[in-house]
Amino acid sequence: MLAHYARRLLALSREAEDALTSDVALEPVRIGVPGEVEIALVKREPGSGYCLASWPESLVWVKGEGVELTDEPVPLALFPPGCVYRQRAIRSLDKARRRWRVAFGSHSLTGIQAAVSSGPGVSVLPTTAVLPEHCVWSDLPDLPPTELALVSSVGVLNAAQQALIEFLRTE
Repeated sequence: MLAHYARRLLALSREAEDALTSDVALEPVRIGVPGEVEIALVKREPGSGYCLASWPESLVWVKGEGVELTDEPVPLALFPPGCVYRQRAIRSLDKARRRWRVAFGSHSLTGIQAAVSSGPGVSVLPTTAVLPEHCVWSDLPDLPPTELALVSSVGVLNAAQQALIEFLRTE
């Protein structure tokens, strides 16, 4: 019984931390060694710096088809902290003064999609990731778009790299 209460307290602590930090403008710094990557495709805030190419990404609230949800707290299926989709979900609900709770978390898009399909959570996804078994839920606040961007840390791109970027721009 004590373990059950401990898990609930830890979950509530994480939820409180997410809620309290959602209104603060944080700029994450990630340190790592990704290897020899000349070009990367990243999700980010629109226009947040130089890029080789970018595409807008429309976001929507999704729930499982046929899933009935009570008003509050909104059960969220979220990516880890730092994810732009997670930030959009939490900030828009906080702005609308809607209560929410973390019902499910995953690093994986397929994990979030499955959680939404099976019904324990609502999530923010790009329109391109909405599955047939999902339903766009319009009862929640509109979401500003994000951006997919090609970025590079190398100064001058070679011919093959430039050809790849031109190909992706036209698709």
